[in-house]
Amino acid sequence: MSASTGKLSDPTPASLTNVPPALAAVAEGTAASTPDASNTFDAVAYEQANVHTVYNAIAPHFSATRYKPWPLVPAFLDTFEPGSVGADLGCGNGKYLPVSSVLHGELEGKGKGKILTVGSDRSDQLVALAAFNSNSTTSADASSSEHPFDAQQQSRPCCLRARNEVAVADALSSSLRPQCMDYAISIATIHHFSTRERRICAVQEMIRLVRPRRRQQQRQQQQKYEGTDQESSGTEAAQHDFDFGTGCGRFMIYAWAMEQRGEGRRAGKFDTSTSGAAATAESQVPKSIQRDMTNDQPVMDEKPQDVLVPWVMSTGGSGRKAKRKEASKADCENEKVKALDEAPPVYQRYYHLFKEGELEEIVASAAASFADSLYAEGYSGSDPSKLFVKRQCSGWEKGNWWGVWAIFAET
Repeated sequence: MSASTGKLSDPTPASLTNVPPALAAVAEGTAASTPDASNTFDAVAYEQANVHTVYNAIAPHFSATRYKPWPLVPAFLDTFEPGSVGADLGCGNGKYLPVSSVLHGELEGKGKGKILTVGSDRSDQLVALAAFNSNSTTSADASSSEHPFDAQQQSRPCCLRARNEVAVADALSSSLRPQCMDYAISIATIHHFSTRERRICAVQEMIRLVRPRRRQQQRQQQQKYEGTDQESSGTEAAQHDFDFGTGCGRFMIYAWAMEQRGEGRRAGKFDTSTSGAAATAESQVPKSIQRDMTNDQPVMDEKPQDVLVPWVMSTGGSGRKAKRKEASKADCENEKVKALDEAPPVYQRYYHLFKEGELEEIVASAAASFADSLYAEGYSGSDPSKLFVKRQCSGWEKGNWWGVWAIFAET
């Protein structure tokens, strides 16, 4: 699925309800399969081609660059009481599964864990890596064929290898029982769904899984929380100014932001104001098609929210340069030597970039329509129509919009 030279074209806006969002390649020399605009858009097939297949192809290389947890996620997990069980929907290489986990800690000299996070992902290649991820390394060589935590794990007897509870599953349908989890997290996953409806469904699956809290339980937990000296507790949560809340019945979501605000390599691609190299990259991006809600007509917006982001595979560039220097001028005519100068393979991943306030709106819509959705089927113990979701806190952090919500059941 490596990309070929050329720009990615916008789908024809024949019917905005039947075609995908406008997509854009953000780097030169990239391409990706796009659905035929003359047919009804198949979001499942599109995501299979531009998300799931890509992650299976780049899994080891991608995982080697994803070893450091974003600080707010461990802080959120640290707020749960011992014995809590949660789900990580779209766990990737499983870097958050070992956080405070009862399956880790003692074997690695980190102290006894207190919670259990069960991971799932559509990529079986990433799930295979997540099963043994102990998050015990701090860096990795992305060009290495060996996964960074494999060497340490493989040196141990099987009975002493740290394991995580993982499974291959879709974030829209995890196959887990309703209300079986105390918490759920969705970190850098929801932005891979290509339609607003599917992003809403991803949130509804989290609402379905998480056991709601009762009003009386909430008051008791709040009193317990207020009676704790948070500043001197030394917990992860005490190091942040955000009030994540306490107790079960909460979920956290992270998604890529449209507003990058100068964050690293993404800044030149998605910032609302660009210059220099960023402007060059932006000039390669076709304009997205959006609906003007005042006259019900499509309008053009230079800042697309739906993009194809390239992943360039490392091919050991330093070694290739050394071989190239050794070649004589005569050798340059040899096709085998010319092949050394070929560009590395590029894979395209679909992303929906969230604007400010959009994540909160998606969660609100998911909560409002939950009782009438398929996700409410088989929901027992609580009346789905009497559930409501309350935002605990939300914000922007390192190029992402994030939020924490609590689920309540009226009794």
